[in-house]
Amino acid sequence: SYVRDETHRTNETPWDNISDDSDVSQRNALFRVNLGNWNAASNYWNFWDHYYKGIRSATTYINNIDGNEQILEDREGEVFIKRRKAEARFLRAFFYAEILKQYGPFIIIGDEEIDPDAPPADPKMQLSRSPYDECVDYIISEMDKAESDLDVYQYTGDDQVLENDMGRASKLLCQAIKSKLLLYAASPLYNGNKDYVGFQNPDGKPLMNTTYDETKWKRAADAAKVVIDYAESSGKLGLYKKNKSNGSIDGFLSYRDVFLDSWNID
Repeated sequence: SYVRDETHRTNETPWDNISDDSDVSQRNALFRVNLGNWNAASNYWNFWDHYYKGIRSATTYINNIDGNEQILEDREGEVFIKRRKAEARFLRAFFYAEILKQYGPFIIIGDEEIDPDAPPADPKMQLSRSPYDECVDYIISEMDKAESDLDVYQYTGDDQVLENDMGRASKLLCQAIKSKLLLYAASPLYNGNKDYVGFQNPDGKPLMNTTYDETKWKRAADAAKVVIDYAESSGKLGLYKKNKSNGSIDGFLSYRDVFLDSWNID
């Protein structure tokens, strides 16, 4: 699988360990980063190649699964293909979103098939990065396409997710990732940040829009509201809340216990 476990502290996924959430004593890359002993040439945790292999694999799947005669022989074959293509499209968009978080503007390959194991020197790999806002819009459009062919959720009678559907893409997951992505895009790091002046491709094309755009916050808020409303309307999901004795929401307990209360609605 190309999906990385961001909570696995020994699986070369460092985001938790290089933050203030923990302290690392082993003399490894995490230790060096915590000491500030790294620079732009260190190239720790090179997930660029990893995720692009996943992207190219997903594209090959999307472009070829329709012609699988063995699957089509099954009575539910077309339904199966439709959902699996949507899942592959979701994963491809998710991989792009992960690249965007770590590296910023990326190369949009689209639906062109490129061998997942193609070397970096392959002419098909020599492409330019797209501007940040174009990358965001591309991910959103791909999530929209995937969302239209995905189920809301699959539950058993006791409100637990069906075993075969644990971890699978859903409409709600598409909406949640779009919400998170648009929040990042609206934040001061990417919205009007003058530090990115001069950040451009070799041909001079700017990769970051350094002009502040207040409408990005509206877009992010609208996306978050869609997630909340859609989840709560399902009757199975929603915002986890703990109340104080006076009936008002206790923000601290709500945030703490959402991680402690198993199978809660959030």
